[in-house]
Amino acid sequence: MNKKNISLLIMVIISVFVVSAVFFVNVLVRPEINLTEEEIRQKSERAIDFVNENLIQEGSAASLIDSFQENDLIIMEVEVEGNQFESYLSKDGKVFFPEGMKIDDYLFSDQQEEDDSMKSFIECLVEEGMVVYASYTCPACTALAEEFGGYDKVESLFVECSQERERCNLEMKTEFVPEVQINGELYQGSRSLEGFSEKTGCNL
Repeated sequence: MNKKNISLLIMVIISVFVVSAVFFVNVLVRPEINLTEEEIRQKSERAIDFVNENLIQEGSAASLIDSFQENDLIIMEVEVEGNQFESYLSKDGKVFFPEGMKIDDYLFSDQQEEDDSMKSFIECLVEEGMVVYASYTCPACTALAEEFGGYDKVESLFVECSQERERCNLEMKTEFVPEVQINGELYQGSRSLEGFSEKTGCNL
């Protein structure tokens, strides 16, 4: 390898090292910058002025109750005509978010609505006389239970034949699980939530 190529290789290695060092210092180990209370107040008041000049109808006004830094955002507690809500401001004060949504709270609320709906559906099926004879060792039974959200959700609907063998022997019309009956009659339709809903009139 000639001297020219060696010099070029050394320059490339040095360049890679410098770029890596700059990235490490500026991205990976850059300390979080915390604003002073005065900086937070000034940025928040500037945002309130913007709101009153551009977003609020004439005759109304927004006022700042409190503001503080949380991670990379400034949280602003704002009042408009007696109503209080949270607004958000980027730490540099350049981007204003009138409202925010906490994703975890939204997802929890949505999941809770689904759980309540399924609970009502199962209660309706029980009231309409539906019974599922099943066994924990039966894969098809487990799959059917999962349609409702799991075994813990269907205790009122499912009869566990490994624990209630005498009842299953007396009531079942076949020798196979899962067996679905509605008012003592063998159900032979679709083993799906939609099928059960159509047969019983229970709303999903």
